[in-house]
Amino acid sequence: MIRPCLIVFVSFISAALADYEVPGSGPRALQLQEDDRSWDLFVRVFTGYDDNPMLIPDQTFFIGDKSSGLIGITAEGSYRRPLGQNFEGGFAMRLDQTFYFDENANDFDLTVINPALFLNYRCDGSMPIYAQVRYDFRYEEASLEGIGMIGNGVAAMIGLEVHPCVSLELGYSHSWEDYDVAFYGISDDRDGDRGVLTLRSLIDITDTVRAVGYVSYTDNSADGISWDYDGYEIGAYLEGHIAGPFFGRIGGSFGDRDYKGFRSPFVPAPGRTEADVIKFDAHLYWVLGPRLTADVYYEYLKIDTNSPIFDSDRNHTGVGLTYRF
Repeated sequence: MIRPCLIVFVSFISAALADYEVPGSGPRALQLQEDDRSWDLFVRVFTGYDDNPMLIPDQTFFIGDKSSGLIGITAEGSYRRPLGQNFEGGFAMRLDQTFYFDENANDFDLTVINPALFLNYRCDGSMPIYAQVRYDFRYEEASLEGIGMIGNGVAAMIGLEVHPCVSLELGYSHSWEDYDVAFYGISDDRDGDRGVLTLRSLIDITDTVRAVGYVSYTDNSADGISWDYDGYEIGAYLEGHIAGPFFGRIGGSFGDRDYKGFRSPFVPAPGRTEADVIKFDAHLYWVLGPRLTADVYYEYLKIDTNSPIFDSDRNHTGVGLTYRF
């Protein structure tokens, strides 16, 4: 009798653990040109295969195929204009739509609208300094009740070029998130706010290859203790020109989260108290012309916790085609 409840419960947890990153979107458009125009606009179509778009736990009563093919489109643009000698202001917009082929994953078809305003600052000298402040609005909608969300966020970053080939950046972001999740006795409320402090280093290995490393601390303060956590993440990636028309990126990260437990009649006490999140991705870009780029990508996600009902893994691969206007 509890099997239907567990299936619904698994779907809610799947959406929550995904942290609302756009499923199936893969890498963003590759920017190659450095020019003086004040605007940019990209459109990317993609298709791929995801062996667990719902992040169904490894141990579950779920019946059916948890994998699915997918197709989608992303549009991303920005406009910038100078505001004095050292300042630049502007706005950006990103739109995503992802569709899954398998009927078990149809409820995860996702629409995302993400506009933003930003102000940049740069002061050149013997040790250049640059900074950005930013406001983001994020709207997400899908058929599954556990995915809808409205979020507002602010962020600030300051960077220092300590060497012509080395930069250090310190950033802080804070977001307020209002979810459409209605758990109805399955668990408590996930609405809340999240603060993230990040330190990054950027090293230009050559004129066309860059290595990036970072460490971050997150304090996710949710209204319900089931979703309240703090933790750190460390990661690194390498990106740049490979040869001829080919560019690439490869990277990974490890995150450690401490939760306060999980309140639910369906989860044995103490519920989820610890979680390790491992990510890996590899992207290959093929520049077909001044405005057209093809890509192929692979992404891996593994979530390992103290409670088997929260453990899951995911492999996602696909191809895309981007046009720059």
